[in-house]
Amino acid sequence: MVNKVLSYNKLVVKTRKLIQCAKVPMHWSKTCNEKFDVHTVCVLFVLFQIEQKDYRLFSGWLSITTALGLPSVPHFTTLQKAFARLPPRLIRKLMQLAGKCEDRIASLDPTYFQLTNPSKGYCKRIGRDPRRDKLRKATVVVSTNKKKVLDVFIKAKERHGMKDVPEIAKSGCFKGRTVLADKEFDAERFHQIVEDSGGKSIVPTKYPNVPIHRTKG
Repeated sequence: MVNKVLSYNKLVVKTRKLIQCAKVPMHWSKTCNEKFDVHTVCVLFVLFQIEQKDYRLFSGWLSITTALGLPSVPHFTTLQKAFARLPPRLIRKLMQLAGKCEDRIASLDPTYFQLTNPSKGYCKRIGRDPRRDKLRKATVVVSTNKKKVLDVFIKAKERHGMKDVPEIAKSGCFKGRTVLADKEFDAERFHQIVEDSGGKSIVPTKYPNVPIHRTKG
């Protein structure tokens, strides 16, 4: 297996093409004087997620980046505020465009992630335990061959993963695919939603020792 080296120049070009395909406006407002346009903020957001640095370190890291063609390096507070203004639906749309592929098998699984990415030094200085931070629940659909993220649906509250399936099905990521899921999705409703979306589903039995005549669906 050959390990490919990530090319930031190609990543920037690819991200800008996805932004144009999503018809993202260049500016949120026609009157406000924005230092960095929305397209650049989206590119910075993608790089920020890949680098997994805190805002200060990421701002310093950008000082050596030439692929963006920035007139100046944005301050870390500028990045923080700009990223907060990105609509979740826009981020999801870019994710869907980036994950388009012809893989016929997909895997669905809910997971949790942190809202913030504070440095260890900062947490130690203020006595903060990041393990106690609030989390967000994300239901992710990934292709099993090319490992591309086909769709992501995020909710603030903890809830059963079945409640996210109807919203994910609207994106069309189930169409023409066999969807694999864990025992959490062993329900007739899940199989019906996937089938109505043009796909097939494979889920292990949640209660294998229960006789067939006592099951529903």
